[in-house]
Amino acid sequence: MLWKRDKSIVPVVMFHSIGIVNLPWIWSTLSENLATFEQVLAKLSQRGFRTVGLADLYDHMAGVRRLPDNSIVLTFDDGYLDNWLNVAPLLRKYGMCATVYVTPEFVDKCSGLRSNTAVEGFMNWDELRAVDKEGVLDVQCHALTHTWYFAGPKIVDIHRPMAVTPYPWLFWNARPDRKPYYLNENQQDFVPWGQPVFEHEKSLIGRQFTPDTQLVNEILGYVEDNGGARFFAGRDWQEKLKSQFPVLHSSGKFPGTFESEEEYQDRVLGELTESRQIIERELDKPVEFLAWPGGGVNEAVVELAKQAGFKSWTLSSWQKPDFKNQQGSNAHEIKRVSGRNKVFWRKRLLKVGGSSWVMLKVLTHQGSLPSKLIGVCKRFIWIVASYLKVQTDATEPKNGWR
Repeated sequence: MLWKRDKSIVPVVMFHSIGIVNLPWIWSTLSENLATFEQVLAKLSQRGFRTVGLADLYDHMAGVRRLPDNSIVLTFDDGYLDNWLNVAPLLRKYGMCATVYVTPEFVDKCSGLRSNTAVEGFMNWDELRAVDKEGVLDVQCHALTHTWYFAGPKIVDIHRPMAVTPYPWLFWNARPDRKPYYLNENQQDFVPWGQPVFEHEKSLIGRQFTPDTQLVNEILGYVEDNGGARFFAGRDWQEKLKSQFPVLHSSGKFPGTFESEEEYQDRVLGELTESRQIIERELDKPVEFLAWPGGGVNEAVVELAKQAGFKSWTLSSWQKPDFKNQQGSNAHEIKRVSGRNKVFWRKRLLKVGGSSWVMLKVLTHQGSLPSKLIGVCKRFIWIVASYLKVQTDATEPKNGWR
């Protein structure tokens, strides 16, 4: 950490959605305020930052060529429709470019270029081709499914009607064809009421657990025979289920089977390879860069990413906190700075930091000690304030299964 920042270090900033508001969505905090995002771009421009692509960053880190000082990479995960409707126009306005990591299973199946900014969802292939050809958004890979799978025999919840469901991936897995539309439609009835929700893991890093089908069907049948969705209106629904099915009392004792290690690796390699091939075919371009869905990564999937032909991949937030994107660093790894301006502590919202908070993180990645100290002090003040004022903004619904 330096008193004066090292402008040769290249921050890579991670965004997701820009401009989704008032949506009953478990991951609504992934969407940044549109005005705040524009303020970030304006401040980057005022400070002399120049956007570059991932291929430029790779060459810089590999020592092939040196990028100009204050180079920066902007990235967007998932391929939300607002990246086309909101982000691309602002990037054009400020003369900037970015990368969007796309999951093919979430690409909208419609065609044509849309203009209705009131619609939520994901980009289609026509929109992805347009931004990629223009150069405003370079389309790269975010794996194929971006889902979660059951990863163990412990039940953590029961699928029941909820205002905001914490497990949309249950519906993705049940109806992959409807994945691009989960922000627009209530998909809770895609999965039978009463489906046990087992401990789960991101699809690329967990061996899949398949619970005993006969026993699961018995539970589903009992719920259906006792009113289906209405069964959960009674306060004693948990006690009724557990009295009928003693296995629900057990912690981690539900019968089932796991993928073998070979099956797991074959599945993940297939997902990484297929996702890359689909994007290359649809956009007629090489796809060489990968972002791990949900930050889910382990040593095995890194080796599989190499086999699938990727040149570099993102580091998860917990990996190598001191890693810098600079010449001499491992060019296969990219450390990203979160573009989220909301500040959380213990899963509670502390403060909406605005564009200044994002800029502090960018400058801290470049080694600025003053920026780091200011960020630490601000966070400390906000944490203290949270003790003096009761916070009610929980970021996720409480688990109702006990």
